Amino acid sequence: MTNTNNIGSYQPTARSQISHELRTPLTGILGMAHLLSETPLNQQQREYLKDLIHSANHLLSLEEKLYSFFIKNPVKSEI
Repeated sequence: MTNTNNIGSYQPTARSQISHELRTPLTGILGMAHLLSETPLNQQQREYLKDLIHSANHLLSLEEKLYSFFIKNPVKSEI
Protein backbone atom coordinates (compact mmCIF):
# COMPACT_ATOMS: atom_id res chain seq x y z
CA MET A 1 0.00 0.00 0.00
CA THR A 2 1.49 3.31 -1.08
CA ASN A 3 0.28 6.59 0.34
CA THR A 4 1.63 9.97 -0.59
CA ASN A 5 1.95 11.94 2.62
CA ASN A 6 3.55 15.15 3.59
CA ILE A 7 6.04 13.91 6.15
CA GLY A 8 6.51 17.40 7.55
CA SER A 9 5.58 16.24 11.03
CA TYR A 10 8.23 13.54 10.82
CA GLN A 11 10.89 15.70 9.16
CA PRO A 12 12.05 17.74 12.16
CA THR A 13 12.86 14.52 14.00
CA ALA A 14 14.61 13.00 10.99
CA ARG A 15 16.49 16.23 10.22
CA SER A 16 17.56 16.58 13.83
CA GLN A 17 18.72 12.97 13.98
CA ILE A 18 20.72 13.28 10.76
CA SER A 19 22.20 16.57 11.91
CA HIS A 20 23.17 15.01 15.24
CA GLU A 21 24.72 11.98 13.53
CA LEU A 22 26.90 14.26 11.39
CA ARG A 23 27.74 16.98 13.90
CA THR A 24 28.70 14.72 16.81
CA PRO A 25 31.69 13.06 15.12
CA LEU A 26 32.72 16.32 13.45
CA THR A 27 32.79 18.20 16.74
CA GLY A 28 34.71 15.28 18.25
CA ILE A 29 37.28 15.51 15.46
CA LEU A 30 37.59 19.26 15.93
CA GLY A 31 37.93 18.88 19.71
CA MET A 32 40.65 16.27 19.39
CA ALA A 33 42.40 18.39 16.74
CA HIS A 34 42.37 21.33 19.17
CA LEU A 35 43.93 19.16 21.87
CA LEU A 36 46.51 17.90 19.38
CA SER A 37 47.36 21.49 18.42
CA GLU A 38 48.47 22.08 22.01
CA THR A 39 51.13 19.35 21.81
CA PRO A 40 54.61 19.59 20.31
CA LEU A 41 54.34 18.96 16.56
CA ASN A 42 56.83 19.30 13.77
CA GLN A 43 56.07 21.53 10.76
CA GLN A 44 54.70 18.71 8.61
CA GLN A 45 52.40 17.53 11.40
CA ARG A 46 51.14 21.10 11.89
CA GLU A 47 50.32 21.27 8.16
CA TYR A 48 48.41 17.98 8.39
CA LEU A 49 46.55 19.26 11.44
CA LYS A 50 45.68 22.51 9.68
CA ASP A 51 44.28 20.51 6.73
CA LEU A 52 42.33 18.26 9.10
CA ILE A 53 40.75 21.24 10.88
CA HIS A 54 39.95 22.96 7.58
CA SER A 55 38.29 19.82 6.19
CA ALA A 56 36.23 19.20 9.35
CA ASN A 57 35.08 22.83 9.42
CA HIS A 58 34.12 22.59 5.75
CA LEU A 59 32.04 19.46 6.40
CA LEU A 60 30.39 21.19 9.36
CA SER A 61 29.52 24.15 7.13
CA LEU A 62 28.05 21.83 4.48
CA GLU A 63 25.95 20.08 7.12
CA GLU A 64 24.60 23.43 8.33
CA LYS A 65 23.70 24.46 4.77
CA LEU A 66 22.02 21.12 4.12
CA TYR A 67 20.04 21.37 7.35
CA SER A 68 18.94 24.92 6.47
CA PHE A 69 17.93 23.81 2.99
CA PHE A 70 15.66 21.07 4.35
CA ILE A 71 14.14 23.44 6.90
CA LYS A 72 13.24 25.89 4.11
CA ASN A 73 12.14 23.24 1.59
CA PRO A 74 9.76 20.66 3.03
CA VAL A 75 9.95 17.32 1.24
CA LYS A 76 7.04 15.16 0.21
CA SER A 77 7.70 11.48 0.24
CA GLU A 78 5.86 8.32 -0.61
CA ILE A 79 5.39 6.07 2.38
